[in-house]
Amino acid sequence: MSEKVEHNEQDIKTARELVIEIFQDRFQRARKKAEFEEEFMRDAEDVRDFLIDRDTRTFCIISVSFVEDILKRTFEHYWNIQGKEKRDGFFGSNGPLNTFSQRSLVAAGCGWISKESAAETALLRKIRNEFAHNHRIHSLDQEPVRSWISAIPAREEAWNQSQMSNYVHALSAASQETRYRMRLYCASMYVVGSTLARSKLIKEEPPPEFRYEKGYDGLTDIEQACIDHTIKHCFRTIGITRSSPKE
Repeated sequence: MSEKVEHNEQDIKTARELVIEIFQDRFQRARKKAEFEEEFMRDAEDVRDFLIDRDTRTFCIISVSFVEDILKRTFEHYWNIQGKEKRDGFFGSNGPLNTFSQRSLVAAGCGWISKESAAETALLRKIRNEFAHNHRIHSLDQEPVRSWISAIPAREEAWNQSQMSNYVHALSAASQETRYRMRLYCASMYVVGSTLARSKLIKEEPPPEFRYEKGYDGLTDIEQACIDHTIKHCFRTIGITRSSPKE
């Protein structure tokens, strides 16, 4: 039997600080965008450019299908699913990762998708499927799609603040359909960024919710890239263009 040793509050504090230091080191290793994540963001730029003037049906199907594809490619990367035979085994018609629903469910089971994101992903999937299979739906402002999109956080409102008067005025002039399209796209990119960050953090072993510090600067590079991507999309959607540098 080992000898009992007393500890004090300072010992506890020091132990906590050491744990956080370990988490910070692991987070820093996971923070930098990986090569395959860089490829994802290049694809996201292409998708955004393609979608900007498309009809709502095309916009919703492609936006959400991009999320489904990112899930597939994330599984391929972390589970080393390479080669046609192995891909067919996982993603083929009888594979466990064949559908968006299956990929979302397994990703959530792996901890790659948080509980909040899982609910959001399910709503995105419902919206995508409704547009894909119901010819009577042609707008996000129709039921049942309106109820689903209304349940998604209104991230397009994040910049609707007094200090951003140009955005406030442009957003107020935008149609409800335009606002809903912005919301769906922001949600899609949020799920992408969150999934990529969490899957990488789980691999490096800090808690998936751990961030180096609060705010934008404390996020992983891929989360920052997805936020910047959605900002540019929202600004562009309501007609706010980049101004020239001041003399």
